[in-house]
Amino acid sequence: LLGEGAGMLLLEPAEDVDDSHVLAEVLAVESGVFGDGALPEVLDACLRRAMDRAGVDPSQVWVASPCSAGDALGEQERAVLTGMFGAAALEPLANTALFGEASAASVSLQIASVLALAERRTDVAGRVAVITAVERDGGAGCAL
Repeated sequence: LLGEGAGMLLLEPAEDVDDSHVLAEVLAVESGVFGDGALPEVLDACLRRAMDRAGVDPSQVWVASPCSAGDALGEQERAVLTGMFGAAALEPLANTALFGEASAASVSLQIASVLALAERRTDVAGRVAVITAVERDGGAGCAL
C-alpha cells in the first residue's frame, strides 16, 4: 500500500539544549547499499556498526521500528530485527504498518511513534530504540 506522510523533528547539539527538554539522544546513524538478495547482510552489518559506535548491546534495545515496507524487503528487514533483538522488540510499534509504503517519510513517522510510546512508558528511560529503513533502490539505514 503506497502511503504519504511528513513529520518534523528538531535536532539540536546537546550543549545547546536544556536537559528538561530532551526527548531522545541520537547515538549513531549508519547506512549501506545492497544488491539483489543482499539486504539481510547489509542491514545486519549496518546495525552492528551503529551499535559498536554507540557502545550498545542488543539487550539494551527495548524497541525496533522497521519501515514496514509491505514486500519481500520489509519481510527481510523484520527478520533481521527479530534475529538481532527478538520478536518482542517489534511488538510495541505495530502501528507503523498503517503508514503504508511512505518511503523516506516513514522514518520521521517511525521516530515520532517511538517518542510518543516512550513518553508513556517509564520502564524504557535510558534504553535504546532502533529505527531502520530500506528502499527498493538498494538503500538501507539505521539510527539508534
